[in-house]
Amino acid sequence: MVGKMVLPFLGGAASVWTTAVLFFQLMLLAGYFYADRISRIENLRTQMVVHLVLMALAVLFLPVRFNASALGAGANEHPVLWEFVGLLRSVGIPYFMVSTTAPLLQSWFSKTKDAAARDPYFLYAASNTGSLLALIAYPLFIEPTLGVRSQSMYWFVGYVALILFAASVNRILSRTPRLSTEEHELDLTPPPDRTTRLFWLAAAFVPSGLMLAVTTHISVNLTPMPMVWTLPLAVYLSTFILAFGRRICISAKRLGQLSLPLLVLLCPVVGIQVPVVLRVDLGLMAVHLVLLFIGGLLCHTALAESRPHPRHLTEYYVWMALGGVLGGVFAAIAAPLLFNSILEYPLLLAAAVFFRYSPGRSRWLVATVLGSLIMAYGLYLPPLLSERGELVYVTRNFFGVKRVIDNGDRRELLHGDTMHGLELRDQPGEPMIYYHREGPLGDIMTMLDQRPEQRVAVVGLGAGSIAAYAGPNRHVTFFEIDPDVEVIARQYFNFLKRCGNHCDVVSGDGRLAVAGYPAQSFDLIVLDAFSSDSIPPHLLSSEALEMYRSKLKKGGAILFHVSNRYLKVKELVAALAASAEMPALVRDDKTSSSKSHSVYVIVTESPEVLTRLQSYWAWKALEPSGLQVWTDDYSNIVEILKW
Repeated sequence: MVGKMVLPFLGGAASVWTTAVLFFQLMLLAGYFYADRISRIENLRTQMVVHLVLMALAVLFLPVRFNASALGAGANEHPVLWEFVGLLRSVGIPYFMVSTTAPLLQSWFSKTKDAAARDPYFLYAASNTGSLLALIAYPLFIEPTLGVRSQSMYWFVGYVALILFAASVNRILSRTPRLSTEEHELDLTPPPDRTTRLFWLAAAFVPSGLMLAVTTHISVNLTPMPMVWTLPLAVYLSTFILAFGRRICISAKRLGQLSLPLLVLLCPVVGIQVPVVLRVDLGLMAVHLVLLFIGGLLCHTALAESRPHPRHLTEYYVWMALGGVLGGVFAAIAAPLLFNSILEYPLLLAAAVFFRYSPGRSRWLVATVLGSLIMAYGLYLPPLLSERGELVYVTRNFFGVKRVIDNGDRRELLHGDTMHGLELRDQPGEPMIYYHREGPLGDIMTMLDQRPEQRVAVVGLGAGSIAAYAGPNRHVTFFEIDPDVEVIARQYFNFLKRCGNHCDVVSGDGRLAVAGYPAQSFDLIVLDAFSSDSIPPHLLSSEALEMYRSKLKKGGAILFHVSNRYLKVKELVAALAASAEMPALVRDDKTSSSKSHSVYVIVTESPEVLTRLQSYWAWKALEPSGLQVWTDDYSNIVEILKW
């Protein structure tokens, strides 16, 4: 919810989401630390009163609103810091208080004479069950029904309900017989030593990083479809539920017996990439999720088996939260800086093997052999099964892995398994695949030839293929959010080189950058940010369309490249155009030896443009789709999925 609030101000950069995830992990750690500190107050009633008062005060920060104007300038100069401060001011205090409640309730419950209080950790499984249900409910039921503002109001109501629930539980616990001081002293156990704390830290670090690594691997190398991130997170939460559950659980001993043959059988998959050998995306994705499940369960059962006496419960959760934060930092921030591939995946899976329970002295030997086998598959299988051709360049950052490959008479730019550019050796600088002169884009550029002093804005650079259409009478400005893509386009392809002064590249989010130009600046705005099978919602909102519209010269047009394997982007654009009362045409262009199957939609208020396209080329009227229009407040990814 809060992440969607940020998008219109900072754009769709991967770092926006990374910063949000890291923020919430840090707030969870802060909440657990607070719970550990307040639980050391000897008087239980004092703890309860202090906590309820602080929960009530947090209502002053609700409902959640991301007020960009209150933050002032700085979004462009220091976007991560700007977003972090904004999140802290908007949702920091309420979320902090929510994160503190679960460990505190468990701590208070452990001090009662209830039989279950001797081992209150089953409540941690219940807490993660709630998280799992919320994860499933959000994209399927909440997001399709409610806009962000409505979600914020319901969250406000839910928070008030949580306060009332916590007050009721506190009242019940205050009336429940508690252990006397003498009885409590009989249960005193020595505090955990340094080795134990480091074990908790490591056992939380590995699965947290592994979950993000598997998410990255799946989305980059297998199936970059929307909502794919929910599946690894769901698996991750389910391992907590099984490890800490009381009725449905699995022992470390039993898991150790079952996991070894499964890991040996399935671990070669860490070195297989779908575009390389097979077209079995969903099958391989399921295997990766199984590996994540095994790795996460190995670590979390080890955590559960080493859980301390309830007296040290809150400290235990602090170390777990710290391990989770460090795992997230490693996988989301450090790994893209350290590795040019998703090497953290086999590395963390190999580390998880060392948490496998195995009696006898052979435990470390088996773990070392299996971990080495996993790393060998991760390191040596990808080169052996790689695409035909020579790897010219590879780089990785927040936005994923980009590779430049020479394949016979052609040079290709691949982002994961999606081709973003192609150039033929015998036709340097000539646009191919989605940008062919005989394709939809070629039609539009030919139609514009007679307009004087043309200016074209292109959101999305790729290899720079559209630069081939620039010239003395047509200036093309590219807006590219990924800095590595501009480096690749300039150094490894000829489109920008041949374009010369007739092209320029502006770094940053396309919507935000275009919004900074004066009204009536462009003859054509090309939205080419939807072909990687995941789309930035803020580029397809009604507010975004109105902004694009304001930047067009008289007779100008907006061109959407809507080719997509998993999403009905064409239908969404049709709904947007109908809502704005702007006519739209579509051309579905089939493949040929030098073209890729591409679909383009043009939206314009110019009757001349519409008439000419329908008269001379294969453009057809685009009928309204019936989909609900997206706004900066509302988007529904489930509705546009191609099931």
